[in-house]
Amino acid sequence: MVLPRPTGRAMRAGWDAFVDCLGLGEVAAVSVFVICVVALCCQCCVVVYRGARERRIARAWARPTRVCSPRREARGRWGRLFPGAERSARHRGRAQGPPTPRELSLLVAEVATRLRAGAPTSLAWGLALARIGAGGSVGVDYSYPAVLDEWARAPTRWRSLRRAERVPGAAASRASAASVALACRFSHDLGAPLADVLDAIGSAIDDAQALEEARRVAAAGPLMSARVLAALPLVGIACALALGASPWQFYTGGGVGRVCALVGVSAWAAGVASCRRILARCRRVEEGIDGALACDLVASALACGAAIPRALEALADACVDEALSWAAASLRLGATWADAWEDAPEWSHPLRDALEASWTSGTAPETLLARSAAWERRSRLVDAKAQAEELSVRLVGPLGTFFLPAFLALGIAPLLAHLVGGIGV
Repeated sequence: MVLPRPTGRAMRAGWDAFVDCLGLGEVAAVSVFVICVVALCCQCCVVVYRGARERRIARAWARPTRVCSPRREARGRWGRLFPGAERSARHRGRAQGPPTPRELSLLVAEVATRLRAGAPTSLAWGLALARIGAGGSVGVDYSYPAVLDEWARAPTRWRSLRRAERVPGAAASRASAASVALACRFSHDLGAPLADVLDAIGSAIDDAQALEEARRVAAAGPLMSARVLAALPLVGIACALALGASPWQFYTGGGVGRVCALVGVSAWAAGVASCRRILARCRRVEEGIDGALACDLVASALACGAAIPRALEALADACVDEALSWAAASLRLGATWADAWEDAPEWSHPLRDALEASWTSGTAPETLLARSAAWERRSRLVDAKAQAEELSVRLVGPLGTFFLPAFLALGIAPLLAHLVGGIGV
C-alpha cells in the first residue's frame, strides 16, 4: 500500500491543528519548536563531546610517554607561538579542572613507583603529569608541581557557575589535590622519602572519594523527589492542554489569570532556589586539615626515624599552623604533654591522643595512629551519610511551601477555569 504524499495544504492544516492544540499563537509555537530543536542539538553535542573526552583520557593513559627537553619541545611552529601548547594538546580537558580522586590516586601511585625505581622527583612528576596531559614540572626549589595548587584552589564565584565546577566529585578532587600538596610539603620539610609519604596518603584520597559517593547515594532519593515535584507545574500545564484548555490565554487574559501566573512562576522559582541552596549546603566540604591525614603523615615520619617534636614541626610548617608549631617547640623545651597541647587546633586532637602514650610511656605509636586515623575516617563517613539522609526532611518545607502552590496556580487553575466556563472553548 502506497501512502499519499502530503501536500502543502495538508501540512499547513496539520500545523494549524498543532497550534490550536497547544493553545498558543503561531509565533509562540514556532519559538517553542525552535527552542526544542536547539536544546536537542545541544544535548547531542554534549554527548558526543563527553564520549570523545573519555576516549582521549583512555588513550592518554594507554599511550607510552616520551619526555624531551624543553628546547626540543618548543621547536615546532606552535611551540614557538604558544609555549606549552604541545604539552596540553594531548588532553585539553584535564587542564581545565582537577582530576577525579581515582585519577589522582593512580597519579600518586605512579609517582611513588617511579621514585622507588630510581627516578628523580622532577622526572617522576613530569612523566606522570604528561601521561594525563596536565603538563607541569618540579623545579629545584619546589617539592611538588604548581598544578597541584591550582587543582586544590577553590573556584571563584564566576567559575562556580560553570558546569565544569558543578560536576560530581569536584569538591573531593580539590580535597585530594590539597592532601597531595600537603604531603609533598611535609616530605620536603622533613627530608623523608616522598614515596613512603605518598603511599601513606592513599587512604586519604580514597576517603575523599568514599565521602563523595556516600553523599551522592544518600541524597539520590530526596533529589529525585525534588526534581519530580519541580516538574509538576509543567505536567499540570500539559494535562490542561490535553483536556482542551488554553493555559496561555488564561495567563494573558488579565485578572485572575495573571495573578495565578505571577504566583505560580514566583513560587516555582523560589522553590528551585531553596532546593539548590539546601543541596549545596549538604554537598559542602569542610575546609581545613584532615585529622586522619595528619595521623598518616606523622606515622610515616616516625617510621623514617624522626622524633615526635620533629614530625610535629614538619607538619606545622606544611600546614602553616602556628599553634601546632608552638606545641612542638614546647615539647622540645621540656613542657608537659597537656601544657604543650593546650592551644592546639581542633583537627590535631586525634593526633594528640594517639601520641600521648608514646611520649609519656615510650610505647610504639604506629598502632594508635592507624587506629585513630581509621576512626576519624569512619566517623566522617557516618556523619556524611547522616547529613545526606536528613536532606529529605529539610526538603519538605520548600517542596510543600513553593512547588505545591506553583502546581495549583500553573496547572490546576487553567483547567478549573476551562471547566467552569471561564474561557472560551
